[in-house]
Amino acid sequence: MATIEAQDLRRMIRRFRVLIMGRANAGKTTILQKVCNTIDQPEIYDTNGKKIDAAIVKSSIKRGNHDITNEMVFKSNPGFVFYDSCGFEAGSEEEFENMKKFISERAHATELEDWIHAIWYCIPMDDPSRTFQRSEEKFFRECDTGHVPVVAVFTKFEALRPFAYGEIKKQLKGVSAEERSKRIAERVEELFTKTGILNQLRNPENLARPKSYVRLQNMNQQNTNCDTLLESTTFALDDEELRSCLVSTQKSNLELCIKCAIATLVDRAHKKFDYEHYQHDIAKWFPHLKAKIRRDDIIRVLQPLTMKGSLFTSTANRIIQTGIATIIVLEYSAFLPYKSKGSELVESAVESAVDYYLKSPMVVTVEKVAKEICRQDHHGEELGKKILEFILGNRLSKNLTDKK
Repeated sequence: MATIEAQDLRRMIRRFRVLIMGRANAGKTTILQKVCNTIDQPEIYDTNGKKIDAAIVKSSIKRGNHDITNEMVFKSNPGFVFYDSCGFEAGSEEEFENMKKFISERAHATELEDWIHAIWYCIPMDDPSRTFQRSEEKFFRECDTGHVPVVAVFTKFEALRPFAYGEIKKQLKGVSAEERSKRIAERVEELFTKTGILNQLRNPENLARPKSYVRLQNMNQQNTNCDTLLESTTFALDDEELRSCLVSTQKSNLELCIKCAIATLVDRAHKKFDYEHYQHDIAKWFPHLKAKIRRDDIIRVLQPLTMKGSLFTSTANRIIQTGIATIIVLEYSAFLPYKSKGSELVESAVESAVDYYLKSPMVVTVEKVAKEICRQDHHGEELGKKILEFILGNRLSKNLTDKK
């Protein structure tokens, strides 16, 4: 990857680009629709930006011709660009070589608009005896994805449940509903392990290895989403600016914003750090602030939240308390109505959120929690879990949403 200054990279990456792969009927289209919160079909464009009739594309695929460079964009969320590998999974060697070439070129491209940022490989679980077929083996064994992270997506995971039930049906007679559900869930895990798919994906001889794994189930139901896939992809990215780009496509997914902000807090928790930069680095994870409020202004507005402490207050305590307060306030500000025009719209909401927080009992609560967390000397993942649990349970926005 070419070396580019972080601030330039943030400005230049306008859309997050994903290559989605997997056999026919793996649920790829449904996943993309869930990610973009729509039931509509995507618009398709060629490499020159010219819109292509979807009927022509479908006809071409049926004839065995598919252009992997075509871009799919959903009107509901144009922040994403998707590419589909459709073709090689059916056994076409030419399509496989085209796919390898596409990934290699996009992984090492010098032009930002040519990069792909993540690969989602969908593996359906509706047939436990045939989870890892020749197409999967060929991709993971032979395809070098470079710096582009691969997320293995186990789709239709709910399909394992009937198989599990069938195997232990006789053993379930007379047991309580709770025990019944527990035993079926345990057998599902046993079935999943028995497929051996994780061992195959982790084969040291593979050129491509998943950076993370996601299970998706009941995607055909209206109340399901792909938040776990988006979160897994976010944290699979090594570059913080690419993470920021992905998070910016998820304006309604505030829990993901909070988790990314907490990752910044955890990284700084036991270091000496500039509070102004620290609060700004937390604020950048909230899309409603991005490009709408100047850096100096957000630092000024958030400054009252900075925990100064006494000579007896540890640096870690100050950083954790300031970080928690900042995250709680910024999440709350996303729900507030804006009062003025231009860039002042968001700034006024953040100022109102800061004022509300400082006058609330939450100030004392955060102080006590930060002190207790420091006393228990949590670090890394455990520190992040403790902070996330507290913030999600004490959102100021809950007061607003409960009234609706």
